[in-house]
Amino acid sequence: MGWTISHSTPRIIRPYGAIDELAQHVAHVLPARDWKKLAPCLQASSGDPIRIRPRDAARMATALRTAAQHPLMPRQWVDLADRLAIAAHTAATRGETWIWS
Repeated sequence: MGWTISHSTPRIIRPYGAIDELAQHVAHVLPARDWKKLAPCLQASSGDPIRIRPRDAARMATALRTAAQHPLMPRQWVDLADRLAIAAHTAATRGETWIWS
């Protein structure tokens, strides 16, 4: 099982473990204030859907983009962080809830 993440093209579908691993890398490259913005998604336990308000998705998009552009972010995780940033930004600009299910 894993997460299916809305507002992504192509659709982002990732196993729970992949998101857990991304979370570890993001935690190493972001300051705590930015990490806290992402914790609702990246620290979520598997199972229950996550619904993120557009305003919060916009903040998450910025933090994810910062993580993706950080020189210490492992190359194999840059694409996923960037795709998540784009999905969050898309939800935010449309004024729609960003959903992880």
